[in-house]
Amino acid sequence: MNEPNEICQRLERFLSSRIPQSATVKVDNYEVIAGGYSRHMARFTAHCDGSTSNLIMRADPLDANVTIESDRAREWVLLRALTEKTDVPMPRALYYDEDGSDLGSKTIILEEVQGRSFLAEIRGGESQLVSDPIDAFAELAAHINRTDLSVLPEEIERPASWDDYVDGRIEEWRKSEQQQLDRNPLFRYIAGWLEDNRPEPAPFCLVHGELQPSNIMVDEQGQLLAVDWEMARIGDPREELGWCTWVESMQPPHTITKDSSRLRRLYAAKSGLDESLVTPEAIRYFTVIAGLQGLQGLYTQVRELAEGRNKSLLPAYLLSALTTAHEQWWLATR
Repeated sequence: MNEPNEICQRLERFLSSRIPQSATVKVDNYEVIAGGYSRHMARFTAHCDGSTSNLIMRADPLDANVTIESDRAREWVLLRALTEKTDVPMPRALYYDEDGSDLGSKTIILEEVQGRSFLAEIRGGESQLVSDPIDAFAELAAHINRTDLSVLPEEIERPASWDDYVDGRIEEWRKSEQQQLDRNPLFRYIAGWLEDNRPEPAPFCLVHGELQPSNIMVDEQGQLLAVDWEMARIGDPREELGWCTWVESMQPPHTITKDSSRLRRLYAAKSGLDESLVTPEAIRYFTVIAGLQGLQGLYTQVRELAEGRNKSLLPAYLLSALTTAHEQWWLATR
C-alpha cells in the first residue's frame, strides 16, 4: 500500500464518488491492522456533512506473496448479500473498489465493529462481555449455518452432491503434494484416510470457513460478529467446528474446543443438526480436511523460496508451522 496521506486522499475521492449527494469527505486516523497474513487491513475515520463513521478497508496486498488465495469480487457479492438480505451477525459491507483503480487494489469497505476481538475477550484482562464463550460460539456458528441458501449470489458455488464436494476436498491433498518441492507420502496417506473414513453426510449450508476466536469480534453489547469471510462457501456444517479445532490444535491454548463434547451438544441443539451427525469422529474428519486450507499457499511459497523465486520473509517465518501441522494431522488420523 501507499503512504498514509496518499491513501487518505484516495479514500476521500473514492467515498465522495460513492456516497449519494456527498459534499465533502475527510478521512483521518488511518491505521494499519496487524495480524493477518492474507489481506491488507486498515481502519480509518470518515467525516461527511457533520457525521462521522469508523470504517475498515480490506484490500488485496500489492505484494503477491499471500498464504491464502481468495477472490475479493466473490467475497464482496457474498458480503453484500448477507448485509442486505440476512441478519447474520457481521460488520455491514458498504463499498467496493472492483478493479483497484481508485484505491490501488481491489478493496472492500466495511463498518468497524466498536468492541474487541473474541480471542481477547476469552483470554480476559478486561470486564467480560460474554459469560459463556462456548455457548456464544456455538450460537454464532449455528446462526451462520442456518442462512437461507436461496439468498446467496450465483458466484457462491453449489456442490452437485455431498460426495462430489468431499471428493474435491480430498483431491486437494493429492494436488498439493504434486505441487510441492519434494514428494510427501503423508499427503497420500491422509487422502486415503479421508477416503476410508467418511462420516454420514450432512445437509449443505453456508460455511464461514475460518470461524475461530481471532475472526470474531465482540461488540459493546456482547454480541458476536463474524469477520474475514474470504473462505466462505456452501459446504458441510461440521467444517465450522473442524476448522476451530484445527486452529486451536496449532495455536494453543484451547479455548472454544477445550470442552469439545459440550461444544458439539450446544452446536447440534442450536443448528438443528441431529446429534448423531456431530460425533467426535465427524469433527475429527473435518479437522483434517480443514487443515490444508490454510497451508496450501504456504507450501507453494516454500517451493518458490527454495527455487529462488520468492524473496519474502513470510514463508521462512512460517516454515515451522508445517512441522507442527504434520504432527497434528498424524495424531488426528491415529
